[in-house]
Amino acid sequence: MRASGVLPDTLPTKAQPTGCCGARTTRELDRQCRKPHHRSANGLPVLSEALAYVEYRLVSEYDGEDHAILLGEVIGLGSPAPEESPLVFFQGSMRELGDTPVSRR
Repeated sequence: MRASGVLPDTLPTKAQPTGCCGARTTRELDRQCRKPHHRSANGLPVLSEALAYVEYRLVSEYDGEDHAILLGEVIGLGSPAPEESPLVFFQGSMRELGDTPVSRR
């Protein structure tokens, strides 16, 4: 998908295994978490149980030494499971908002 210039990102929920967070292709979703997923209106794979997802068109990429920094233009949004509690990555671990760290899986 990086070669196509369009990338998805998801906001995971407590019900999702955190190993799914980095999946960028349907094959990776199948292999990493075996969770239901579908194609967005832009044709990108997104987790059906995600709280929300954002789709980006890659604008620029910067060298972050041990990682890449991607700058993107938002081209799509969705909220497959708005009733779920979000997880966020904060201070080195996945957490529910207002909670203590969630153990890594």
